[in-house]
Amino acid sequence: MDVEPHILWKAWQTLIDPWFWAELGQRLLVLGALLVGARIFLRVSRALVRRLVRARVKDQRLVTLVEVIQSLVWYVVVLGVLLLGLYILGVPTIHLLTGLGLGGLVLALGMQDLIRDLVSGISILLEGTMAVGDQVVLNSNAFLSGRVVGMGARVVKLEGPEGQIHQVAYSSITSISNLSRQRRPAERPPA
Repeated sequence: MDVEPHILWKAWQTLIDPWFWAELGQRLLVLGALLVGARIFLRVSRALVRRLVRARVKDQRLVTLVEVIQSLVWYVVVLGVLLLGLYILGVPTIHLLTGLGLGGLVLALGMQDLIRDLVSGISILLEGTMAVGDQVVLNSNAFLSGRVVGMGARVVKLEGPEGQIHQVAYSSITSISNLSRQRRPAERPPA
């Protein structure tokens, strides 16, 4: 593998240039500050969610919705930090964004399941079918039962009767039986 001498000379000139090192140091410092700021933001938002859950808000649907929003915030922050980090390092992100725009159709086709999971999850949350802490049976023919321990943007986490954790995508849920919200005999509607 033969390397042209003028390429090595240009590389050497760049490496001994003090402005190169000053700019690189400045960019790395800004990138580090961005990463630290994102980490602090995510920790603070997670702590607020935990405080809300510990306060044992009576409306479990609100707690669950906050957890889903927290999950979505995490995705947005990570994507933003990734794009800003590339920009700080000198990568032309406008080309990346243009490529994402052109590849949007391919991305959308590839993300059909993710979008289906998000829409199904939002429907389940808005209808109040289940919330964190409820005892449920999902897909009665498959008989997957347990206590809901978490609801994210795409999946619901169930703790099974023997302590195992099940992650079920919202789009794969065909039926939900919520055992925590059974009617008492006095509450039955008139026939």
